[in-house]
Amino acid sequence: QQQQQQRYFPNQQPQSFTFPETSNQYAFPQFMTGGQQHTVEHPFINTNPQNPAIQSSTRTTPHSLSPVPGPVSKSFELSMMNNSKNHVVMIQPSFGFVNGEENQMKHEFFDWINDQHLRLSLLLRQHGALLFRNVGITSAQDFSRLCQYFSDGKRDYVDGISPRTAIEGAEGVFTSTEYPARLDMALHNEMSYNITPPNKIAFFCETAPQPGTGQTPIASSAEILEKMNPDIRKKFTEKGVCYIVNSPSRGCGPGVCWQSMYGTESRSEVESLCRSINVKCEFQSDGSLRTIRVAPGTRKHPITQQEVWFNHAHLFHPTDLPKETQEALKQLYPSTESYPKYALFGDKSEINEEDLNSIRSVLKNSQIVFDWKRGDVLILDNYVMCHGRNAFDPATKPSRKILASLLK
Repeated sequence: QQQQQQRYFPNQQPQSFTFPETSNQYAFPQFMTGGQQHTVEHPFINTNPQNPAIQSSTRTTPHSLSPVPGPVSKSFELSMMNNSKNHVVMIQPSFGFVNGEENQMKHEFFDWINDQHLRLSLLLRQHGALLFRNVGITSAQDFSRLCQYFSDGKRDYVDGISPRTAIEGAEGVFTSTEYPARLDMALHNEMSYNITPPNKIAFFCETAPQPGTGQTPIASSAEILEKMNPDIRKKFTEKGVCYIVNSPSRGCGPGVCWQSMYGTESRSEVESLCRSINVKCEFQSDGSLRTIRVAPGTRKHPITQQEVWFNHAHLFHPTDLPKETQEALKQLYPSTESYPKYALFGDKSEINEEDLNSIRSVLKNSQIVFDWKRGDVLILDNYVMCHGRNAFDPATKPSRKILASLLK
């Protein structure tokens, strides 16, 4: 078995890639599966050690598993994005793209994706990110259609804390976030506080921001865990994170109201839903809702079982906010438990600011950043990769518009 794995993942990276077309099993390397050999059936990969295509096409890197194909049709080609640490597989036309040809490109692309989505799904799991560029995606409806190929269904945003607006006529598509444009949003795995986070998250660039602004930085969650201070890692692994959220009733305060957060006006329905996801909920005298939960600080990928950094502590804690906002919170609220959101360790002990700053430093130093282009679609494995958002000027026209979809 070890000899076979070495054949599939030699320690050298070839300059070009091919991708076999026959059927067999694919062996995940041991560093992604907790030291255990893991195989899955896949219709596009042949693990016959005599197959020269495999011997010439496979490689290994510390955070990247797969053979990356070169051209797989006359129309579209795959390559690794420069400076992406082998995490971003780009899919682009293999011929020149001319403005005004979007409809023809779209038709060819969806014919192609219908044949290739299983192959791309495997690459997504292995590398963490797929970036589709200049493939004719022009609308939220196109984006929703593409996402269907990479999911067992759309994941709703019930229990989500970020302000979003659903896009009418595009199933499962929302605005990416309505967090203040002037602020950076640090890296995070989508809904890491929830009992069942989405397996994938996808983004669509409807309107690109000005170059150098408004990017969606991404990073390897495994790399972050490896870089983390061992003492901090131990605390988060052993204690987990306690998240406290205070959601106003509709029209009664800042933040996402509980009616929108849980998709109902019924308190009893909210209480039932919270019980089903292991969240303690308490309606307050002013009509607001307080939820308290404990979630892991790290998690294992549901398929590969690789442990990754996976929490929102640094975003829920008030030290994520500007100093003046922190001071305002102290004046407005009688205790940290009453803040719009707050994070402690799972044993209710405080997370010290020094540890949080160390976490933020690791996150910042792990980022992969690229500028959006109109029509880009970025799909992330939500366990392999985390994401954030860089600040931008909303007054600049045309203004940044990125849409998102959560995938099962």
